[in-house]
Order: sequence, then C-alpha cells, then structure tokens
Amino acid sequence: MSKNKIYIGIDVDDNSFHITGIINDTGEVLETKCKPTVKSLENKLSHYKDKFPYYDLKLCYEATYIGFTLQRELEALGFDCKVVAPSRVFHECMETKLKQIVSMRGN
Repeated sequence: MSKNKIYIGIDVDDNSFHITGIINDTGEVLETKCKPTVKSLENKLSHYKDKFPYYDLKLCYEATYIGFTLQRELEALGFDCKVVAPSRVFHECMETKLKQIVSMRGN
C-alpha cells in the first residue's frame, strides 16, 4: 500500500529554518521554524513523522549558501530530500509571471 505524502519546503536562513508542509490528500498546511541546525530540524521533522505515521515526508530546499550539505545530512538520517537550484527557481517564477502578464493583456 502506498503512503500518502507530506511535501515540505525548508527556507534555509542564517537565523532559523522555516518549514512549511502540505498534506497532499487533505490540503492541510503545516508551518513551524527551528534553529538553523540539523539536530533542531531533525527534531521538528521527527515530530511530523510521529504525528503522521502513515505519511511519507518529501523534503525540498533551495541550495543557497548551504549547497548540498543539508541534503546529505538529512538523507543520512533517513529523510527523502531534494535540492532546488536557485537559478531554476528564479527562472520558473519569471516564466510564470510573464505568462500571467501576457494572458492578462490578451496577447
């Protein structure tokens, strides 16, 4: 049987990690933050694992200054984590905005 998923985005910051998740089958949004350490992040994510035992956590964050270090550490702890390239995020956001502008103008 396939588990449902909670998709979690992590905003990596010098002062704190901001965590936002969405439960795919209910649309419920989860938000929290923690100290910018792997241990603090692991504690928050483990809390979600305990609270939602029938769900797989799918993590993602933007590479920024941390690069792939956080991904390697999270995967070593058993979490499924992907890294998004900052330039790719910017490019996709700009494409979406341009399409919205063109469609609003009727071009």
